[in-house]
Amino acid sequence: MRPTVPELLAGLERLLTDEVAPYVSSPHAGEVLANVAASLVRLQRLWVELDDHLDWDNQAMERLLDQAEGPVLAHDPALGDRLRELAADRAAPGVALPSDTRAVHNAALRDALAAVIRCLAGPASPALIEEISGHLRAALRRAP
Repeated sequence: MRPTVPELLAGLERLLTDEVAPYVSSPHAGEVLANVAASLVRLQRLWVELDDHLDWDNQAMERLLDQAEGPVLAHDPALGDRLRELAADRAAPGVALPSDTRAVHNAALRDALAAVIRCLAGPASPALIEEISGHLRAALRRAP
């Protein structure tokens, strides 16, 4: 969808800097305008970082959920069906989803991982549980 959020933020920053700033005569208003423009640039960078983070996080969680499907089916067929539904909702490789769709998918994957941990807690799959937990810790450290 065009414009993307980063493109929209960049356009707003350019509009303020190039079209509005030359007509601002008050030093205070000029400083406020410059701060707003700088904030738009920062938001643009953060948005791109967030999209990159969501792509990385979603791919890793999808891989972990693929690994969990077999053990989960043995313990909770309904959760196994939910994992299959999530797998069917994935974007085709190379297709960039809009940011809001990435974020919604990320939340659904995270909820599914939490359900997998509850399902497989205990001696059932300790290595998989540790791998999932390790990813969740890494995602928290890496988040923008």
